[in-house]
Amino acid sequence: MPQTVCPAAGTMFTPSGFSPHLASTCSEADPVIEDEGGPQEARGPGACLAEGPPITSASLDTLIQHLVPTTDYYPEKAYVFTFLLSARLFISPPELLARLCETCIKQQQLDQSPLDMAK
Repeated sequence: MPQTVCPAAGTMFTPSGFSPHLASTCSEADPVIEDEGGPQEARGPGACLAEGPPITSASLDTLIQHLVPTTDYYPEKAYVFTFLLSARLFISPPELLARLCETCIKQQQLDQSPLDMAK
């Protein structure tokens, strides 16, 4: 699995300064988080990546989902840089772009009401 190094949980600074976008994003995968006692599974489905200890590993789909901005969340520049730098080891750039587009489309469809989707 790809590994990502994030700043300490209490750190709110990025290379460009204070990050106002530390809101959490939730995913359906279970990332492994680092705790004082060692790596542990996250709190279950819907566990948030931006909360708690830094991410030590997660599935590629979860990391891609964390890369896509939403209305409540915008990924930090350091995360985007680290992900794009290391993702080429696990997935080709065209495949990554396809998965990012797929994730964006899924998120947009979730925001639509069921009546709009029936049309």
